[in-house]
Amino acid sequence: MVAVALVAPVVSSAQERVTIAGTVVDSMSGKPVERATVYLVSGPRTETDGRGRFQLIAAGGVLVLRRIGYAPRAVRLGPFLGASVDLRLTMTPIAVALDSMNVRADMVRINPRLADFYDRRRTGAGTYFTRDDIWKRNPVHLTDLVGRVPGISCGPAGCNSSRRAGLTAGCPMQVVIDGIRADLSLDEIPPAWVAGIEVYRGIATTPMQYGGTGRGGRGPQCGTIVIWTGLDK
Repeated sequence: MVAVALVAPVVSSAQERVTIAGTVVDSMSGKPVERATVYLVSGPRTETDGRGRFQLIAAGGVLVLRRIGYAPRAVRLGPFLGASVDLRLTMTPIAVALDSMNVRADMVRINPRLADFYDRRRTGAGTYFTRDDIWKRNPVHLTDLVGRVPGISCGPAGCNSSRRAGLTAGCPMQVVIDGIRADLSLDEIPPAWVAGIEVYRGIATTPMQYGGTGRGGRGPQCGTIVIWTGLDK
């Protein structure tokens, strides 16, 4: 069960600002979800009313839905043609979404390489966050989650590990997304798109396939954060 959707863009200027309105409903009951937080990543935010309605003015981007009791959701929007767009979006109750076996099967079907994630989670030396963990903790940013791992501190510039005693300066960790090293801030990735996270505090525990020198000088000597996405195909 995947709390992710892609809304296909149509031809328009990327700078055109339009009114983005919509209704958020419960995926099981069809009833409106009120007081859900709706916001654009690095943009405006609002809440749904008693009818599940919301409205924002933006040029498109990534729309995030959050509500206690529901799996967070991220939707890629626009750019759109015309002055306004009206969406109907669903949110899945966590009590239903957290059927662990079904979630795992869906995640592996969408991203087969996640099978390796689950194998390492059983025997590996890192810290692991499953889709269930992410939904339960409901972080606003991925750094809110990764920063909880002992020996790791996170900020806007990324995450650092204290890989040896007496280290005063932060040791920047490399980021790997779906098996590929990325020079990317964790906070650019909506948590609702993430199916699993592996955190390794140093080179001794980092899997061999993520060795070598990372982009921007970030390598596994300072530890590695591996992100697995669960985007619908």
